[in-house]
Amino acid sequence: ATNALANARARQVFLEIAAMPEQPQFVIHLGDIVNPVPSLPTFDQAVRHFKDIIKPVKVPVHVLPGNHDVGDKRIEWMPAEQVCDSFLEKYRASFGDDFFSFEQEGLRFILVNSLLINSGLEDEKRQQQWLERQLEVAEAKAQRVFMFMHYPPYIYSTKEKGNYDNLDEPGRRWLLGLIARPQVEAVFARHVHNFWYDR
Repeated sequence: ATNALANARARQVFLEIAAMPEQPQFVIHLGDIVNPVPSLPTFDQAVRHFKDIIKPVKVPVHVLPGNHDVGDKRIEWMPAEQVCDSFLEKYRASFGDDFFSFEQEGLRFILVNSLLINSGLEDEKRQQQWLERQLEVAEAKAQRVFMFMHYPPYIYSTKEKGNYDNLDEPGRRWLLGLIARPQVEAVFARHVHNFWYDR
């Protein structure tokens, strides 16, 4: 019943953004752009629906993948299809890069594909090296950094056990080491279906 309302809810949100008297400079979508995973025949139709829904927004809409967009994180007990090269290829053909950064008014915005972390896929190492370079560049430029991802590194504690809603080790420890750098001012994540924050 909730999923049946998803398109109407998303359309309402983007219409409200489009109607804001003071427009944002951009929008970042934190993943689960569509519901069906790339192996399902309805994936392409869902992508078309999403692109139609965001049409009223005239500022850039940056997206990054969630588990519905490229498959669940790689772990043996995961209940659904897991992230793989073919799902990533389909995502990139539909939406573009799955990790990237951009600068705006001297700030650096870094969008991370958290599904790659601990995946064992070739692109995991590529993203690791890229992210480390991004932070080195930001440090050299004395830039404030804001990071965005789908899976949060943790919910309650940096030492909590891996579960459906967080990143597992050893990727979590690696990522938290990067987040601890002084130039990283905030991290935004989505996957968990309620609001929380940590300092």
